[in-house]
Amino acid sequence: MLRKIVLLLCFLFSFRVYAQSTPWQNQAKIVISEIEKELGLTLPITDDGKRSWDTQVRYMKENYLKNPSSINMYDSTGRAGIRDAFKQYMDNEITKDELITVLKQWAHIFKHITGDAIDIGVDYLSGKEIEAVKRALAKRGFKVRDETNDGIKCLHVYN
Repeated sequence: MLRKIVLLLCFLFSFRVYAQSTPWQNQAKIVISEIEKELGLTLPITDDGKRSWDTQVRYMKENYLKNPSSINMYDSTGRAGIRDAFKQYMDNEITKDELITVLKQWAHIFKHITGDAIDIGVDYLSGKEIEAVKRALAKRGFKVRDETNDGIKCLHVYN
């Protein structure tokens, strides 16, 4: 009886994780699994669900506290407003809701919000292995942002 309960709980947990993912994310997980086998690597998915705006702000803050220059990844092609608003938020000059209002103006770049991104942890991979993973993803039509350049140990894979 206990075994049946454990199996049911495992099934329900698996279904919950699958249900929170978008079709794109589910397809990406399959491709990442194929690349793992192809390259003989373990590619842990560190973020694969749709994020809320609150969660996005929390991750931005966590990354910033670890490495303040990580916020610069948002400062390109006229998007300095994101970086500037985030700094105002960190200095308690604006509220989280006010920051989220600014972020929503650039919603199309926050792929985790729409469910069109997955992060793969790469902190244990060599530079050559990271490059091989990036090539394999690109070969399959995925876009990849190497966030290790911003002090974040992951590849941001997106649609």
